[in-house]
Amino acid sequence: NVNLDVLELIFEQLVGTDLVAAAGVSRAFLAGAIPSLYARIEYTNRHLKRADHEMSPFATIAAHDHLGIHVKRIALHAAPLHRDSKIINPAFLNDLARALGTTTNLRSFVCTENIAPPLIPHLLDKHRLTHIRIRASLSSRQIALLQDRTGLQCLSLDYPSWNVVDILPQWAANMQKTLVHLTLYMSQDTDANVLNATLAQLPRLRGLHVIGCSRISHITVLKALSHTPDLRELSLTIFVSLP
Repeated sequence: NVNLDVLELIFEQLVGTDLVAAAGVSRAFLAGAIPSLYARIEYTNRHLKRADHEMSPFATIAAHDHLGIHVKRIALHAAPLHRDSKIINPAFLNDLARALGTTTNLRSFVCTENIAPPLIPHLLDKHRLTHIRIRASLSSRQIALLQDRTGLQCLSLDYPSWNVVDILPQWAANMQKTLVHLTLYMSQDTDANVLNATLAQLPRLRGLHVIGCSRISHITVLKALSHTPDLRELSLTIFVSLP
């Protein structure tokens, strides 16, 4: 006889198998647990091993689109291949795209696999989205679409292509009032000029992480910090030059 709102608050404190076990107690418990069960959707190598035998969480949401409203965070760290090929399973991508279309309350999207390009259009209408981490091997058209995505607070770009790096200062200017964390990971095209031009647009930045960017020395990063007086977090790669 516990009110549904109270059940939802209780289940917010449970995670993992405890949450799943509680959801199986009764229909009332299941109804109360659903918002927490679908609040964070993660797909990793653990799920990949069972891909041939289990429906993916994205297929579940695509088939029951009323569940999409509960999804606040999506993290993709693996993607199944099509049979014995090196091509990502098209059925998986289709389910993922359809599921994304239903996630009106999405706040965080992480995709470390190289499958972001076809998903970009499905992120444009997510007005509550504040955190994006993607493997940013994008075309000029794709980055132009993503550039219109304003309101971001955290942006992480893994292996960004040259055209992403080229437009980064302009994109930073569009996010000047909101962006507080920026991560550049394994960029071979970002240099001192791009870094300075980008940070000059982000005086409110509080976290900066420049990892594995071979054309940016730690000295360059430290000098560029003059643009970010409110910085509280910093991580960088120090490249040792051998004689």
